[in-house]
Amino acid sequence: MAAALASLLNQYTQRDVSSGVDIMGYAPAGTVTMTNNGNTQTAYRFAGFFQSLWTWANTAAAQYQAVNILLDGNAFDGRTVFIPRTPEQFSYDADGNLLADGRWDYTWNGENQLIAMQTRYGLPAAVPIIRLEFSYDDPSRRIPGPGRKGRRPPPPAVVVPGPRPRAPTAPRRPSGRG
Repeated sequence: MAAALASLLNQYTQRDVSSGVDIMGYAPAGTVTMTNNGNTQTAYRFAGFFQSLWTWANTAAAQYQAVNILLDGNAFDGRTVFIPRTPEQFSYDADGNLLADGRWDYTWNGENQLIAMQTRYGLPAAVPIIRLEFSYDDPSRRIPGPGRKGRRPPPPAVVVPGPRPRAPTAPRRPSGRG
């Protein structure tokens, strides 16, 4: 059974992370096999669904693994799996905001609103560096900002040739007094 430790403020400071991950999905009839680094497993099938349990040792470091899914021996799908190092450590600021966990570093503004989360350093090299930024409107509702991956350039802007579409306008009402 997984264990978790909490502080006097009821904040979790660490938790045990299982090394097992269920990979599930839907595929047409056929034999579903999964491969990872030369290891192959045949998935359990029920109706159109498949499932297979994979485990990786995560006591020394976090794991980031690619699993290829084959249907009757042909490429069908691929999944990536992230498992934090166990025990996973958590840290908080003086306001009680989560600053870091096993995958993310979090940034908060003065109103205790999450404004950014970024992949932590020190994870396996295959883990993509991602930064998500958030902003808030006047009633303090979160508006998703641009997400960026650190290892890829931003996509090129799409330019559509031709005239720009005009904004729709409301029909005019007659101005005469009737």
